[in-house]
Amino acid sequence: MMRGAGDVLLIACYELGHQPLAVAWPAAALEAAGYAPAVLDVSVEGFDADRARRARLVAISVPMHTALRLGVRVAARVREVNPDCHVAFYGLYATLNAAYQRHFGFDLMNRSLDTMDLTLHLERSGAFTDPERIREFTLDSLCEMFDVIPHDRHTASGDAFITAQVFQRLLRLAPRFGRAQLGALCEPFHHEGQEDLDPDGRARRTF
Repeated sequence: MMRGAGDVLLIACYELGHQPLAVAWPAAALEAAGYAPAVLDVSVEGFDADRARRARLVAISVPMHTALRLGVRVAARVREVNPDCHVAFYGLYATLNAAYQRHFGFDLMNRSLDTMDLTLHLERSGAFTDPERIREFTLDSLCEMFDVIPHDRHTASGDAFITAQVFQRLLRLAPRFGRAQLGALCEPFHHEGQEDLDPDGRARRTF
């Protein structure tokens, strides 16, 4: 049941200097339900290997793009010290950038239509002249490609609005490359020989 002290570890990576409410609120809800979560703000405390080793579930808050980039690095360190625990992401960018996390080998708490999945499918179909920029996996690179002005960059609302503009451009481009139906738009992207995760969290290899 993961009700032991520290069985659940909630991690904040980047909150623009604000209080890490994205871990404080779920921690309070879990405590009210009888759990005893540990919390960690790596922007202040740094990575705590001992807390990561004790955890059975590590949930990383990714409310914005910078937090996502840092969160993937933190997740890799968690896997190094505790390879058997379940690593998940939650927050705005957990769904907007699901492919980024899956391509780096981490579990997701949910799935949705993903901007990077769709971008990579279109790149494979020859839609872009500069595929290397896509492979940077950055919001800035997509803004440059689609001439999106990065207004209010590195804020939760700003990054969400920018991502929505990138997504609109992808939707206009997709039908020209055979992706006009919802199923095709939502199709996960897999590299050849990429190791992915089954629904139960076990690794599998896709071809």
